[in-house]
Amino acid sequence: EVTALSTPEYLAHIHRLAVDVITSPDYRDPETGYISDTTWQRLVDGGMLASSLGDRDPQVRQEEIMHVGRMASYYDISLGLSYGITTALAIMPIQRFGTPEQHEEYLGRIRGGQSFGLAITARDRSGSRALDMDSHYSLDGDKIKLSMYKHLQGLSGNAGLIVAALREKAPIKTVGLFLVPQEYISTETIPAAGLNGISYGINTGEITLSKNDLM
Repeated sequence: EVTALSTPEYLAHIHRLAVDVITSPDYRDPETGYISDTTWQRLVDGGMLASSLGDRDPQVRQEEIMHVGRMASYYDISLGLSYGITTALAIMPIQRFGTPEQHEEYLGRIRGGQSFGLAITARDRSGSRALDMDSHYSLDGDKIKLSMYKHLQGLSGNAGLIVAALREKAPIKTVGLFLVPQEYISTETIPAAGLNGISYGINTGEITLSKNDLM
């Protein structure tokens, strides 16, 4: 069990796991060129996300996350980005803003090998103008009407996205975060030079959600 290992033992285990996986013939999907689902499943099952998910000593969590991220990036920047996106842009927002029910469902799905990204930057906007977004939502009783117009989200087209949107007609700028399964999202994948191991995309949708999907 990786939870019982010391930090040096854990990092050595992840190093061996990463080398084994990266050198395997099924590391990349032959059709897409992306890091394969089989690869990611092996890494997750092997404990790569143990610190990220809070399964190890919280006192050394940040140190271990940084070491694992550097290690993954050393071998393949796309793997480092997959790890970083999953940790910082999916797991941590769910842990910080999600309900106990969302923790159980969505962190459980990540533990099972599914991938989620974070959608903040709207189309025709730069990252520095992330909060000047076109994506918006409104409340209608127990329903949420969400219009999303996002671009350049890493890990697009997988299990879904955490989507940021501005609330319409709010007296002050109010940003909502929504857990949106992929079946509600229209994704156009786009090539990313030098980062062709993971999927980037333009993500759009006119979506009706329940309040249970609001983080």
